[in-house]
Amino acid sequence: MLDATRSKLRSIPFEGMSALLCMPALVVTLAYGALSGDVIHASILTGGALAVGFGSVHAFTDYRSAPMLLAAIGIAISTFVGSLVGNHELLFILTAVLWAATCAIFATIEFGAWWIILQWSIALFVAGYFPADMTGAAARAGLAFTGGLLQFCLVLIGWRISGGPRSSGAHHSIRRIRKSLRLARHGRLPTVRHAARAGLSVAIALGVVHWMDLPYGYWAAMTAFIVLRPQLRATRTRGFERLMGTLVGAGLATIISLMQLSDAIMLVLTLVTAWLAYGLQRSRYILFTIAITATIVFVLTLEHQPGPLSALHRLFATALGGIIALVIAFITSPKNWPAPLRRSASAPSGFIRGALAQREVALRRRATKAPRLSSTRDDIT
Repeated sequence: MLDATRSKLRSIPFEGMSALLCMPALVVTLAYGALSGDVIHASILTGGALAVGFGSVHAFTDYRSAPMLLAAIGIAISTFVGSLVGNHELLFILTAVLWAATCAIFATIEFGAWWIILQWSIALFVAGYFPADMTGAAARAGLAFTGGLLQFCLVLIGWRISGGPRSSGAHHSIRRIRKSLRLARHGRLPTVRHAARAGLSVAIALGVVHWMDLPYGYWAAMTAFIVLRPQLRATRTRGFERLMGTLVGAGLATIISLMQLSDAIMLVLTLVTAWLAYGLQRSRYILFTIAITATIVFVLTLEHQPGPLSALHRLFATALGGIIALVIAFITSPKNWPAPLRRSASAPSGFIRGALAQREVALRRRATKAPRLSSTRDDIT
């Protein structure tokens, strides 16, 4: 029995050494909050550092540090924008839909770019629930960028000490994006449909939580956005794993928070669960969700916020967002439509693809018939 359990645990992918490189920044931000008592600013610093750290294992272009740096910059900009538009509910929803649709476009094109824009979108969703004026928005964005930049610099130092990150080879991200966008323009990728579904899911989730006046309601939009996948089966699987992971992580962390442990012990537990989240982010999604949910509940407990109550609110918002994503994915999947409606819906896209194909053939024929010009210096100038 024990041997079987050990073999199963060993089969779970876990990048513990890479995860350790992301821990010093969290130690600094959490220790700052514990020693100074400025828990609000410390939580914003920690949020920026936590999000940027996940980019240490991702790749975008040939520069391994690009995902972290781009995520930090985009998080700061999105935080600033979100805090400003959060003063107007309709404007906030429209902006969130724009961010979500842009991110969804890259979900079918390039994973590295999708992850980067995902962090921007999450930052916008969260900042929208903390509206501020120009000065307050700039201050919040500056704190988020400071936390992200601290994580970026400390990970780079860790890479230098440990001999550098694991090489991912040539990463032709920009070339892949250009090619995929060209295919999407010709209707060969489900890009536009998925972007529309993501925007619709986020709009409905934000509208419902605003109507219900639900605390931590941005978790509904985040869940609907993250769970939604181009395929219905993937959406269903990811939604179930996120809901179960949130339930287990929030439940365990809430029980521990009710024990009234010292801040030092809670700080250690927060760092342990954050380390597990970093190491499990490319493993089973349910395990990653358990770890990151527990980390968030522990951070709220360190901030002397009602951790157990916030965990219940987050669980309800997560379930709401998952249900919205599943309903939208089911409704917008042509496979679930009646046959006549499915044929009528596919006719326009087929017509457009045919027209684009005929246009390409005409352009190629025109190019072959055009006279060739001599490459003289006059042609260049």
